[in-house]
Amino acid sequence: MLARMSESAKRAWFAVFDTPIGPCAIAWSRKGVVRFLLPEATAAESEARMRAVCPGVEKTTPRGWVAELIARVKRHLAGTHDDFADVPLDTRELPPFFAAVYEALRKVQAGTTTTYGALGRKISGSTGAARAVGTAMAKNPFALLVPCHRVVGSDGKLHGFSAPGGLATKARLLAIEGRPVPEQASLFAETAEAKTGALVKEGGDAAAATSRGSKRRAGRRMSMPAG
Repeated sequence: MLARMSESAKRAWFAVFDTPIGPCAIAWSRKGVVRFLLPEATAAESEARMRAVCPGVEKTTPRGWVAELIARVKRHLAGTHDDFADVPLDTRELPPFFAAVYEALRKVQAGTTTTYGALGRKISGSTGAARAVGTAMAKNPFALLVPCHRVVGSDGKLHGFSAPGGLATKARLLAIEGRPVPEQASLFAETAEAKTGALVKEGGDAAAATSRGSKRRAGRRMSMPAG
């Protein structure tokens, strides 16, 4: 996440609101969203985090487009997907490269993923920008709205995620969007256990069948005439 807002961007407001995954927080200016935070453990912690990263913001009751955005976020986290592509973002304080990465990432739809290298190619024409893309993801001030949780490694696995909960939160967001990640089996314990049990049973059945087949083949070889 970006460390702090500069003096020029301090005129902003914020609200904390409950969602199906916990209390999120949003800060906005007259230009658009300044910061979106995924849930801390409690609403008080989410508020404290917002005040820490956006000093000087004023708590208020959201109205107009912000109230509508909050309703959309709640629906999305309940399973009704939204791409948030039309949401205005206040990017005045961002490095141009970061802003370009975030704009490209907003085109990655729910239920799909991309890689750091692929984003790098879109921005600079080279996969060599993957590390810089990773830095932009780690400092993304618009979590969820700019879906950094949809960016995976070239090996298809989840890599760093700076929001509360780390990779478990990243996997949970992907699962909500219909793209579970096998590496995060602990989030889906019952499913994982059921699959493991099925694999063990299939393995046992296969081993038993192989053993029976071997005995039959051995029996046939032993009954063949010698020489």
